[in-house]
Amino acid sequence: KDPSKFLGRPKYPGYKDKDGETLVVFTNQQCHLKDGYLILPKTLKLSPIKTRLKDKVKLRQVRIIPKGEGYICEIVYKKRFEPNKTQKHENIGTTAVGGEVYTVRGVIDRIDEEDGKLKIVDYKTGSPKDKLTFNEKEQLLIYQMAVSEIFRQEISSLAFYYLNNNSEVEFLGTDEELDKTKDKILNIIKDIKKGEFPAKPSQLCKFCDFYSICEFRKS
Repeated sequence: KDPSKFLGRPKYPGYKDKDGETLVVFTNQQCHLKDGYLILPKTLKLSPIKTRLKDKVKLRQVRIIPKGEGYICEIVYKKRFEPNKTQKHENIGTTAVGGEVYTVRGVIDRIDEEDGKLKIVDYKTGSPKDKLTFNEKEQLLIYQMAVSEIFRQEISSLAFYYLNNNSEVEFLGTDEELDKTKDKILNIIKDIKKGEFPAKPSQLCKFCDFYSICEFRKS
């Protein structure tokens, strides 16, 4: 009824191709472990999958991910990690500003361990990319710093896994990139302490809860 409230033309949903494949997730109510084997729902008509897990493991979910001409089966389960004896638990992912300590928290999608080294993976549903800018790498750079501090293990690589076409972009943060990321976090904390929140119009404006009333919004 009010044309001024319509700020753009609606976009078509991002449907998959007719023969397209996507990620499938099963809960711990649909799957279980028995004698070291993963038992999937009977409707799939698949044989049990042999694992290295014990039956007492707290299974959370199972993900079937298309990749190339095959599929990856990921088992998500709960495991307790003891903090390093020389590292206080509350110092995980922390940084200091003006003598004060601040904790940066987040959730990592996946960590793979191979030959004693760790690979950090983040799943993406957006358009796949071949090259990444520093700002696009920033999320995984923060994860790299946090994981290095928590696990005290060498990190082999960081990767964005794009679910749209099952492609992967892999890299590893350099010392320069990690220092730049930490400096950016410190500057953000300083601005928050000062109460400075200047408007920064961008393409992200359309996702803001205050988009309809912000005089700085960018359409």
